Amino acid sequence: MLRVGWWPLFAACSSALSADIDDPSVSPAIARVTASLVEAYHYSGETVNDEVAVAWLEEALDRLDYDRHLFLASDVDGFRAQTGTLDDGIHEREPDLALMHQVWDTYLQRSAASFAAAQTIAAEPMDFTADERVDADRQNDPWPANEAQQREFWRLRVKSEVLASFLDGGDEAAAREKVRKRYARLQGDLAELTEADLLQTWLGALCGVFDPHSTWMAPAANEDFGIDMSMSLEGIGATLRNIDGYTTVESLVKGGPADLSGVLHEKDRILSVAQGDAAPVDVVEMRIDRVVKLIRGPKGTVVRLTIVPAGADLSQTSEVTIRRDKVRLEEQRVSSAVREIVTPTGTRRIGILTVPGFYTGEGGEGTTFDARRAIAQMTSEGTLDGLIVDLRDNGGGSLNESVDLTGLFLKGGPVVQIRYRDGRIQSLADPGSVAEWSGPLVVAVSQASASASEIFAGAIQDYGRGLIVGSNETHGKGTVQTVIDMADMVQALSTESTSAEKAGALKLTTQKFYRVSGASTQVEGVKSDVVLPSDFDGMDVGEGVFDHALPWDTIAPARGWKRKPLAPASLAMIRAASETRIADNAEIQLLRDRAALREEVEARDTWSLQLAARKSDLDRQKALFPERPKLPESERGDERPDPVIDEVFAIAADWSVATSALQAAK
Repeated sequence: MLRVGWWPLFAACSSALSADIDDPSVSPAIARVTASLVEAYHYSGETVNDEVAVAWLEEALDRLDYDRHLFLASDVDGFRAQTGTLDDGIHEREPDLALMHQVWDTYLQRSAASFAAAQTIAAEPMDFTADERVDADRQNDPWPANEAQQREFWRLRVKSEVLASFLDGGDEAAAREKVRKRYARLQGDLAELTEADLLQTWLGALCGVFDPHSTWMAPAANEDFGIDMSMSLEGIGATLRNIDGYTTVESLVKGGPADLSGVLHEKDRILSVAQGDAAPVDVVEMRIDRVVKLIRGPKGTVVRLTIVPAGADLSQTSEVTIRRDKVRLEEQRVSSAVREIVTPTGTRRIGILTVPGFYTGEGGEGTTFDARRAIAQMTSEGTLDGLIVDLRDNGGGSLNESVDLTGLFLKGGPVVQIRYRDGRIQSLADPGSVAEWSGPLVVAVSQASASASEIFAGAIQDYGRGLIVGSNETHGKGTVQTVIDMADMVQALSTESTSAEKAGALKLTTQKFYRVSGASTQVEGVKSDVVLPSDFDGMDVGEGVFDHALPWDTIAPARGWKRKPLAPASLAMIRAASETRIADNAEIQLLRDRAALREEVEARDTWSLQLAARKSDLDRQKALFPERPKLPESERGDERPDPVIDEVFAIAADWSVATSALQAAK
C-alpha cells in the first residue's frame, strides 16, 4: 500500500497551512468534536472503538515515521501499551491528549538526534566500492531495536542519498555537503512545528483510519479547500503531495503554466526549486507548505525545478523551467477538433471532445453547454462518423454536469446512484428522451480519470452506448466528501474566547457512488473495453493504493436501466486491430518498456550502494526516461506528441466501421 506523507495536499499556486492554532488548551475540544462528528456523519457508520484506537495510533506513527528510521521499538511498544485509553478518552468532555503529546515529544526528540547524526555521517568520506545495500522500503519493517541499529539505518540512508546526488553530477564532497545541509535545515525546521501541526497529524490520523479522504483541516487549510485557489493566484498550476519525503506532482491544472509547458508531468518528484537565475533550494523532506511558497510567485517570473521523472531512480534528474502565470480559464473548458482517418473502407471523419473537468458556469454555460455547442459545430461542418470524449486528464468536478453530459448520449434513464450512510439510495437520471449524439462513441480514460469522470464512463459502458478505451481501469474514487465547519461546536466546549475562529473544519466522506448496474466505482474504477498503454503504468496510482480506502461493493441495479452489451465479435476485431497497430508503434512500445522498468524497480527489496552498480542502473533508465527539455513548449515552438490519442482516433474509426456494418446487417 502507498503511504502518503503526513503533510496535507496543496495546490502549488495556493496558500499554505498556517500554524494559527497556538493555544493547546483548545485542542481537547477540537479533538472531542472531531471524534463526535466522525461517528455521526462518516459513511461507514463506525464508532471510535478499541479496534479503531489501535489503527489510529499506527496511522499516526506511519505519518510521522513512514520508513521507520526515527522511533525505536521500545518507544512504539510504550505507545501501544496505552491504546486502550484512546477510544474511551476521546469521548470525555475534556479528552486526555497525554498520549498524543508523548508521541509528538518523542518524535521531536528522535528527529533532532537523527538529523544531527545524519549531518555527522554526511561529513565523512564514503566508500562506494563496498558491497553494501540499502532497504528500498522500510514501511513494513520493524522499528530499530536500539540506537546502534538506528544509527546503522541512518548511515545507509545518508550514503544512498549522497550516492544519488553524486550520480546527478559533481563530486563526492559536494554531494555530501548537499545532504548535510539538507539535514541541518530539517533540524532547524523542528523548532517551527506548532500545535496546528500536531493536531493535523493526530486528528488527521484518526480520520484517516476511516478512509483516506477524511481529515481534520487547520483553519488556513480549510480556507484553501474552500476556494479553488488555482483559479485566482499566480503560480504554476500544480497540485502537490508529500510522498515518502518527496514533493510529488499529484495533478496539473488544465490550462495552467505547468500543463501548458509540457515539461512537468504527474508523479514527477521535485528535488529543488530555484528562482530565475538564483541557486536552487533543496526541498527533499521539506514541508509541503514551504515548497508551495517557493514555487509560487508573481506572473511572468521564472521558476526552475529539478525533477525526477515519474518512476525513475532519484539519480535520473532533469531541470525544467516554467514561467509563472494565471491559469487560462479557456483552457479548462471543453474543446473540440476533427480528424479524417483513413480505413480500408474509406475515410472516416472523427470528432473529439476534450473534457478537462466538469464545471458549472453562469447561465448554465458549463461542461454540458459547451459540449452540446461543440457537437453542433462539428456536425454542421460535415458528416461526423464517430465521436471521442477524452477524459484522460479529468479528475472530476460537478456531479450534475457529469449526469447532464451523459444525457447528451442517451435517450433518458438513470445515470448514477448515490448511497448514504443510512442505506438510502438516490438515483440521478437523464430527463431527456433525445440524444444529442447517437452515433459511434468512444470514451478515452486513464488512471487520472476520477470521480465524475467515472460516473460518465461507467454509465456509457453500462448502457453499451460506446467503447471505453485507455488504461486498464480508471482511478477508482467513488466517494463524496462534505466539509463541516467546527467553530460553533468547539466554542460550546471551550472556555477560550478565540477558539471558534481557530477550530478548523472536518472533511468527511459521507456518500458513495454506484453505477446503474449496481457496481461501485470505488477502488476498481471503470475497466476499459480496449486497453492501451499509459504513462501511469507500473506506478502505484489509483484509489486502491491508499491504506484504509473504502471497499468496492455492489447494490441493486437502478430501476429503468437495461443492459445493452457490445457485440463480442466487433469488440474482438477492434482489440485485434489495435494490438497490431501498437506492435508497430515505437512511441507506445516505449510506454510499455517504461512500465516494465517501473515494475522491476518497485519489486526490489534493496538498492546497491556501489557506484558502478547504480551507474549501470542509471544508464538503463536514461535510455527509457530521456532528460526533459528545459524550456516550456511555448518557448520551444514544438508540439507535445500524443501517441495514445492517435491510437484512440484509429480505434474510433474502426468502431465507426464496425457499427455501420452491424446496422447494415439488421
